[in-house]
Amino acid sequence: MSNDSALYKFELPIAVLPTLGCGGELKSSICLAAGKEAWLTPPIGDLEEYDNLVRYQDTVSALSKQLGITPQIIAHDLHPYYVSTRYAKQQEGVELIAVQHHHAHISSVMAEHKIKQPVIGICWDGTGFGTDGHLWGGEFLVADYSGFKRRGQLAYLPLPGGSTAIKEPYRVALSLLYATFGEQLTSLNLNVLNYIGRARINILLKMIDNKLNCPLSSGMGRLFDGLASIIRLADINSYEAEAAIALEQAAGKSSDKRVYPYNVLKENGRYIIDPRPMVKIIVGDIKKEAAHSLICRRFHNTLADMALKVCRLMADETGIMRVALSGGVFQNKLLVSQLAPMLAANGFEVFLPERLSPNDSSIALGQVMVANAGTNSCV
Repeated sequence: MSNDSALYKFELPIAVLPTLGCGGELKSSICLAAGKEAWLTPPIGDLEEYDNLVRYQDTVSALSKQLGITPQIIAHDLHPYYVSTRYAKQQEGVELIAVQHHHAHISSVMAEHKIKQPVIGICWDGTGFGTDGHLWGGEFLVADYSGFKRRGQLAYLPLPGGSTAIKEPYRVALSLLYATFGEQLTSLNLNVLNYIGRARINILLKMIDNKLNCPLSSGMGRLFDGLASIIRLADINSYEAEAAIALEQAAGKSSDKRVYPYNVLKENGRYIIDPRPMVKIIVGDIKKEAAHSLICRRFHNTLADMALKVCRLMADETGIMRVALSGGVFQNKLLVSQLAPMLAANGFEVFLPERLSPNDSSIALGQVMVANAGTNSCV
């Protein structure tokens, strides 16, 4: 999506009541819809910045007047502390509906392609508030507009320091290594551990052991961060997705076809992807002084293999052969160029954002669709 002032108009697969979708937080866009038409704004920016919040509020008012839409429903993210959520809850005389972040992501792709049937939704990003109170982001959903079932996920990993770990990937690296090697961590003699330092390692491990400010995350974006730090491409994110971008760029310099090992376990009807076997072999590759490009390429190969494997398992159970991809991780062109053809070769019909972006700038459209279907308020 461009950053100009143009609105993006969409013809919807179902008619909706006058609805405002409030979007997310960092790349917040606004969606106003009524009947079978929806209008989405370009991203406004981080709503925690006051100027952006003012512009956001002004845009809602101006757009409502311009389109002649007075919302009867306001749809917002499930996260209770998003500024957009707080804005929604300040409005009076409307029905407020909270929509889970990744459900909104997948529903936005469905709306763009006018899909009415259930899909397998792969939603990979950094963080979205889950229905269990944890941080999601490595998700496999069976979804339609009216609801979803979480049928797969990346295994939870504690993030020491919470949101600080997003800016400091070395914290995720340590958590990954601790989950993989346990107490043997101290004998690994990795450069990243030397960078972190013994004193800081002890503090972070105590935080993990005592579950102190260590929210659980299934975010695929965090796996990118952790690996980038383990192989010393990026220990700090000085801008959003810096570590992930470094991984993709390095991977593009290799044509290696191999896949790292990983486990897929089934727990309580859900497929859990365990990346620890991969982390163990990557550490071995680092000790063998394997090229960063080779490690990063094999990592990308492995992610595509993971996604295909879980989709095939889900398809065997549900019969669904439509797959929608969304979430910021799918801004990674290398990963998409690997995964989409693999899915298609296995008989899946693949739906990607086209006019939309896979990042959070698109979720307001999905929020509109879910809010209407969820309340049986479609007209």
